[in-house]
Amino acid sequence: MIFTARHWTYSVLIVLMALNQKAHAVMSPEELKVFENDKVQAEKGDRVAQNVLGDCYRTGTGLAKDTVQAVSWYRKSAEQGYAKAQNNLGACYEGGVGVAQDYAQAVSWYRKAADLGFADGQTNLGVCYATGKGVEKDFTQAVYWYRKAAEQGDAQGQFNLGTCYEDGTGLAKDLTQAVSWYRKSAEQGFAKAQLNLGYCYQSGDGVTKDLVAAYALWSLAGLTNGDASHNLSILKKMMSRDEITAGEKRTIELQKEFTARRASKVQPVAPKTSEAEAKEFNNLKEKAAKDDHEAQYKLGVCYANGEGVAKDMAQAVVWYSEAALNGVALAQYNLGICYAKGEGLPRDLAQAARWYREAAIRGVTYAQYNLANLYYKGEGVPKDDVEAYAYWNLAGITDEDARKNLATLENKMSRDEIASGQKRTKELQKEIAAKLRY
Repeated sequence: MIFTARHWTYSVLIVLMALNQKAHAVMSPEELKVFENDKVQAEKGDRVAQNVLGDCYRTGTGLAKDTVQAVSWYRKSAEQGYAKAQNNLGACYEGGVGVAQDYAQAVSWYRKAADLGFADGQTNLGVCYATGKGVEKDFTQAVYWYRKAAEQGDAQGQFNLGTCYEDGTGLAKDLTQAVSWYRKSAEQGFAKAQLNLGYCYQSGDGVTKDLVAAYALWSLAGLTNGDASHNLSILKKMMSRDEITAGEKRTIELQKEFTARRASKVQPVAPKTSEAEAKEFNNLKEKAAKDDHEAQYKLGVCYANGEGVAKDMAQAVVWYSEAALNGVALAQYNLGICYAKGEGLPRDLAQAARWYREAAIRGVTYAQYNLANLYYKGEGVPKDDVEAYAYWNLAGITDEDARKNLATLENKMSRDEIASGQKRTKELQKEIAAKLRY
């Protein structure tokens, strides 16, 4: 029996839209309203909106996918000093997306973002130094930039720094430090860090050997990581029933511990912000204080992404909640995401379902999709295939994944259940139409 190897990949990141949603050419009325406003603002020279418009062109959200146009809008924003756009433009140059591949240009734009304190840019610049793409390979510099990102709480930067300590790359090998940085990243739900930390516990590298802890970490990582699932299956064969029971118990404890840590986490260092970015944030803050619901939602996005202010998910939740209670659909969706992931507050799938439902009946496709998932799995709500059918059916109007899930579900349902699902779909369509009328 052989465990799969540790993960050493230095993944390059590209920042997506604030909502971190899948891209779709068709939007709900609420999303279309936000998109049209961003488009107008971008054409007026608003650098934040220009970056968002670049995201839309790159992913084909709300308009035809056009990576050349995406690069054009990223460049407009980046040249105004917007760090997120600088990082995105660097990623386009690195990947040859919408522009000829040019590693030197990628490094140039990553460096601009990194110098402004943007954590993703710092991690990406570190990756370039580690791989020698666009710059002479220099592991000492890679470690320098990974550390910059890691100290801001960037999970990828923390993981990369941990691998450097474990391998002795760019600095003296130190397994205790490797474990420390893997743990910080793992606490944020970064599966590769959970995988590697599990290895440390399984082998006793940098930490006291503990198969129960390894079991728990691989169990958590295995939700999204195939290597972790493979290792867990092997580890189970080496453990007694009592040890497995202890591992399952430890998994639950660890999940709660990581969730609590994320909820209480305070960002120690605020990223550097330009005068214009700070002005934008303060303007939103003033509007939000005057009960401007759209501004409350956007202020939540600023806190979630660290735009104009130190990243603070607890504050993001405060403002998403204000906007959500006042019927802003995208705020309701984002609040549901926060509850589902345990970001900024304790994980609560019942509350996630509540807010997904509020957004779903306002036509937000992604909320319909996620709510269907919860009904299908029976998480946060009683398991209900008819409800899952109805919400995937609605989401499937524009979402291919929803259509695939619906097809799979139909194969498990009786004719009567399918008929009930179709009836429920029509009821929800009427409910949505009524809600959007006002």
